[in-house]
Amino acid sequence: MATLTATASTGQSTYPAQNVHVGTNTIYGQYVTSASLAVGDVLYLARVPSGARVVDAWLDFGSVPSNVGTICADLGDSSSDTTYLDSATLADGTSRVLARATQGMGTRYLGTSTTSAFAIKATITEAGTTTNTMTVKWAITYKCDENPA
Repeated sequence: MATLTATASTGQSTYPAQNVHVGTNTIYGQYVTSASLAVGDVLYLARVPSGARVVDAWLDFGSVPSNVGTICADLGDSSSDTTYLDSATLADGTSRVLARATQGMGTRYLGTSTTSAFAIKATITEAGTTTNTMTVKWAITYKCDENPA
């Protein structure tokens, strides 16, 4: 059962998306867990403006201590938990995992830029038995055209 829905400590996850800035834009930040992760937990990472096309996305998991099991996360948005990445896996005792989006690149977001539809999020799909804090860093790169319609 999900016990945590959180926003990143840096970046634009809690603010309305920026106005359209023509060209390539990158939003980045980090989230430091303060409690154990559970299946279904959601980390809201960033918002992108209407008309944006996500062209790259990364998750960077810090180390996982031994004997806590495997932690897995998807990277998506409100339309699907796996829009950009289906199951980034951080194995027991791993020192670091960089997970890059493998799907969904170029999808254009249209509509009101303040809706949750444009919120990029990570969803925990396997949580192991971790009781330790960990850091999740992320970067979302998107492009905007002059005419988003």
